[in-house]
Amino acid sequence: EQDIRNAAWNRAYPSGGVAFNPQAAFQAKAREWKLGCPVTNEFDIGPYRVQGYVNGIIYAQIGDWQNIQSLDW
Repeated sequence: EQDIRNAAWNRAYPSGGVAFNPQAAFQAKAREWKLGCPVTNEFDIGPYRVQGYVNGIIYAQIGDWQNIQSLDW
C-alpha cells in the first residue's frame, strides 16, 4: 500500500486536469464512497490500476474490477 500511496502522491493534480468518465468503475466507486473529485489520472503500478481522489486512493488488480479497494492518503 505504501508504494501505491507514494505513486499516487507523485501524480497529484496533473496538468490539464482529469477527464470525466461516468462509466468508469473507479469514478463510480469514488462517487459511491464520497471520495470527492479525482486528483490523479488512472495509472498502473505493478499489478494494480490506481487513481487518487481528494479523500482517498482507489486501486484494483488490473482486470479484477469487481474488487476495488481504497486507502487513505
